[in-house]
Amino acid sequence: MSITELVETLKQNQADQVQDIWTAAENEAGEIRKQTSETIARLRQEHEIVVAKARKQESEQFLSDACDRAQQCQLFAERKLADMVFQEAGQMLATLRTNQYEEVFAKLAAEIPERQWQSVRVNPQDDALAGKHFPNTRIETDSTICGGFIVTAESRKITVDNTFEKRFERNWAMVMPLIIKEICCEFTKDEAADKY
Repeated sequence: MSITELVETLKQNQADQVQDIWTAAENEAGEIRKQTSETIARLRQEHEIVVAKARKQESEQFLSDACDRAQQCQLFAERKLADMVFQEAGQMLATLRTNQYEEVFAKLAAEIPERQWQSVRVNPQDDALAGKHFPNTRIETDSTICGGFIVTAESRKITVDNTFEKRFERNWAMVMPLIIKEICCEFTKDEAADKY
């Protein structure tokens, strides 16, 4: 073989080797592109799952916070309504004096234990009634009492408050939920009627 043929053969072998290297590089690059593409697709899918979970958690947290705020608003409104009703009802206690008040006063006096009471505090209009039911007892008048009385004995160590105000106050915790429920029911009925 001649030098020319040898050079040609070496060139050909070199070209074949270069071609083989390029083919191997292209195959490897294709495999890398395929793996990269699959990895990117997998990462996108995982990212979408993470984002979806985060959005779901965020939505659930937002909804939970909104429910908490709504409940707080409702409780605040109910408390404010209860306070308003309490004030209004307290102002109406004086109206209980009109119907058979003497009998009511007598029943209130009969409820307390018999004792030598030292003082009885009543509304100024009840001075005579107090004298009738609590003879030999010092009578004090108090215009803040709507009805009923407060009696004391043993240098004020024993006190019985049987006023309309105290009885109303004692029963308010039981009555208030019923009143609020009734008001809320009326409100929702009116609201529903307005819609239809």
